[in-house]
Amino acid sequence: MTKRLRSIPNELNGRLNKVEIIAFSVPETELMNKIPNEIVPLLINGRVLLYIVSVRLDRMTEKGLPIPFTYHHVAVRMCVKDKEHNYSQKNKGLYFYKSFSNKPIMTFGENLFTKDDFEIAEINAAGPVFELNSKDTYIKFALDKQPPEHISPEIYDQIQQLDRAYDVESQKLYVAKITRETWPMQWADCYAFETNLFIDVKLEGAFYIHDTI
Repeated sequence: MTKRLRSIPNELNGRLNKVEIIAFSVPETELMNKIPNEIVPLLINGRVLLYIVSVRLDRMTEKGLPIPFTYHHVAVRMCVKDKEHNYSQKNKGLYFYKSFSNKPIMTFGENLFTKDDFEIAEINAAGPVFELNSKDTYIKFALDKQPPEHISPEIYDQIQQLDRAYDVESQKLYVAKITRETWPMQWADCYAFETNLFIDVKLEGAFYIHDTI
């Protein structure tokens, strides 16, 4: 496997608020022809594990543009089977499947500077019910920030340990390290979840981060 740390020319700094995470799984067949052949999905109980991250970015500043701005970012990420490439022998990789923002200027900027597939979307995250609507996608979920009756430590541990992102260029696999000081996830009870991202969607868990990061 060829590895390269990708260099992204823009540098964003600011605060991450209202971080909410929805873990779900789909049959592997639903991802056929939707991801590069070099990316191997991680299967848990025979299904591919993905998760949605919703976050409000406050008072963000970019190098060369010191005027602060705020926007909402939603990312759909797929867990990757990569333990054979890691000294820890743990699956610690992810693949950026799809991303959304509620600010057109941010979708333009992110698509210009990165390879992420950003789309503009209408995002309503004011209350306990989250709703996203774009040209082709809708996502809806509702969280009660109390631990659910049944939890899966395997799902929590898998998302918590992710620290690298994979991409493919010219049939070569590349990896970029993800750095973060902390990711203090807490369990939440997701009492509603709908999306048309896939057909056979199974909710696997929900989390939130109470503190500003």
